Amino acid sequence: MRKLQALVSALICAFGMTIVVFVLRYRPTINKCNMTYMYRFMHFMPIEISVNSSTIGDNDAAKFYSFSSSFQSYSTILYGEGVYANNFLSTGRVSGIPVIFVPGNGGSSRQVRSLGSLLHNKTESRKSPFTFDVFAVDFNEELTGIAGMYLERQIRYVEAVVEHIWNLYSPPPQGIVFVAHSMGGVVVRSLLRNPYFDASRIALIVTLATPHSAPPEPLDDFLANAYVQMKDVWEKRKEELSHVRVVSISGGLRDVLVPDDLTDDAAVIHFSTSSIDGVELDADHLCIVWCNQLVRITSRLLFEYASSPKKFASGADRIIHRLFSSNGRVRENKTTGVGAIADGVTIMVNRIPSVVRNSASLPLKYSLSVSVGDWVFLTLAAFSSYLLVNEQPYEGMHTLGKHEYCLLPANIASQSSVVLYPREAIRAVAVFENTLTKTAVSVNSVSLFASLLLPLWESGINGTSVAVVLPVKFERVVIAVEAELKEISCNGKAKGVSRVEFGSGGSRRVSDRNGPYDSVVGFSSDGIEKDELVLFILDSQCQYDASLRTNYAYTLQLLIRKNLFTAVFHITAYLMCAWIASTILNNVKGEEGNELNNCKCKLQLLSTPQTLSHKDLRPGSSLCTVNGEGGASSELLKTTSTKSVLELRKDSPLVLLTVAHLLALLCFGPFCACSVWNVLKYGVESLSVYEDPARFPSYLLCIALFLRSVFSRQCFSWLVSNRVQLLKARTLLPS
Repeated sequence: MRKLQALVSALICAFGMTIVVFVLRYRPTINKCNMTYMYRFMHFMPIEISVNSSTIGDNDAAKFYSFSSSFQSYSTILYGEGVYANNFLSTGRVSGIPVIFVPGNGGSSRQVRSLGSLLHNKTESRKSPFTFDVFAVDFNEELTGIAGMYLERQIRYVEAVVEHIWNLYSPPPQGIVFVAHSMGGVVVRSLLRNPYFDASRIALIVTLATPHSAPPEPLDDFLANAYVQMKDVWEKRKEELSHVRVVSISGGLRDVLVPDDLTDDAAVIHFSTSSIDGVELDADHLCIVWCNQLVRITSRLLFEYASSPKKFASGADRIIHRLFSSNGRVRENKTTGVGAIADGVTIMVNRIPSVVRNSASLPLKYSLSVSVGDWVFLTLAAFSSYLLVNEQPYEGMHTLGKHEYCLLPANIASQSSVVLYPREAIRAVAVFENTLTKTAVSVNSVSLFASLLLPLWESGINGTSVAVVLPVKFERVVIAVEAELKEISCNGKAKGVSRVEFGSGGSRRVSDRNGPYDSVVGFSSDGIEKDELVLFILDSQCQYDASLRTNYAYTLQLLIRKNLFTAVFHITAYLMCAWIASTILNNVKGEEGNELNNCKCKLQLLSTPQTLSHKDLRPGSSLCTVNGEGGASSELLKTTSTKSVLELRKDSPLVLLTVAHLLALLCFGPFCACSVWNVLKYGVESLSVYEDPARFPSYLLCIALFLRSVFSRQCFSWLVSNRVQLLKARTLLPS
């Protein structure tokens, strides 16, 4: 029997290791983003922030955190280069557009250098009439992603930073631009929890890989409570915040810490790096801060605001979507004089591509007539011409090579027209959803195994079609599928111009041209039904093979990310509680023998262990209580009605102490991890900073365990009493 158990355990371990190796082996490990370099000496100039202890009300969650007003480990800097840095060092004054960078989980103020360097270089090279004062907050690299208690202190410190920076300007600025990474976005949005915080001071919020809808791993109630309060206050103060735009940018599949679905929320405008023209790739959780393609797009948004803050406020949504949802080439001058442009011929859109060129010497407006097809694919051969939808310039054009293109529903295209400048052309073709398959390709649980043998779908495509679409229906399954477009042959050229897009509505994922063929991964990470559309853009002189397959590396990543971490945490907690219970029950014996006739035992498993509490132990009873969500608890109660004496076997004290210590670390794990991180990074001196309530009792348990294992049992008999008093809550929690 033991051999069989050993064999099963070995097979399970081997299978688990195979999955891990497979995911690590086949996941792309190289970031395709360009690095943002600094070419001049960088100055991180300290800003002294005077912080007064904030008043904590009865309903304020911070009243439970005695360390929430201790900011001695935090700091603020002003980033500068070249002439700007020299001016500040000599005068100590600022007069530009204030920008505050707020780092996230384990982040640093020095992460601001990518954005700060680019902003300074652009303003100096362009001789702009304005400049940017780029401030950055430093939280001592605290791990706020797993420890919600630190959020309270960070929110209060950023409140003080905003107040201090606002008072540096005379006259006051029109607003402050916030750029936040990861959990820093939650800190910025939570500033509104203070009813006295002036919402008009916020001009714009740009967040990078910030989980807006929910924490990635809610390991404690403090973190979950912070999200509830943040969302409630944004709902209550939505009228005050009507002018504030929150731009949320996610990194796509490469970000294994914060998935795409958590970065979207009702109060934000969401984009993925893979859908932004000029970026069009995935970025991991750290890369998204320094990704040069994204930093440049972000700098354009900040320049739009700095050029005219009032004009930006009136057209913020249009400006944001122009920069992040399209190639950003539609300008204001294209909206004037549209009615004065003479009409050209009507373009008949059908299955065969129609090409129309303006041979006149003046711009002409051509209307579209659509009578067939589900979609219309339009291509403009030059960037001077532009598309009109409902007589307004369409800001959803994308760039491929030297052309602009878009895919419009047939009903919208029929209400559209195009303004063509002299000698410029447009190509239009009707696209049918049933060209490649009669019904949408269904992606379900069977697809997880079917793609081991055959593709989910495959077909040959003639490039003369210009563009074809493949409808895909995700059912209730967590899965990643890869759409591939392989070029078979081309007439008269070495390689054609092609692309694959995977998306629905306003979101899309596009292929890059760095590989031997075009491919893009679409996925469903939340397991809900949704309809997607794969767009194959073809070169008219080439032949292709297209297919749809399950991407197992990314599928396993999604499954592990969604289920495994939380499951391991919960299962470990259950096992530890059961271990404590079984150890005590198996080692209890009385004077009359090993009978439990007079014992009353009650065991109730908890949901999620998050804090430890206690009740005073009465004579003749032993109690271990672990509080979970909603106050649920697990209790082990031993009550004796006779004079029986409880004793433990000689090895039990060490076992119980070890298990109790591990359980304490699990329940206080987030805070202990932060403490250990600080000790490893900053040395023993970091212990002088009062932080979390779990560190000292946990350290005492570690020391007690070490001493108990080294020295004789008699020297430390106080650790274990005959009534199991080692589990008293005063050992585990401060009163």
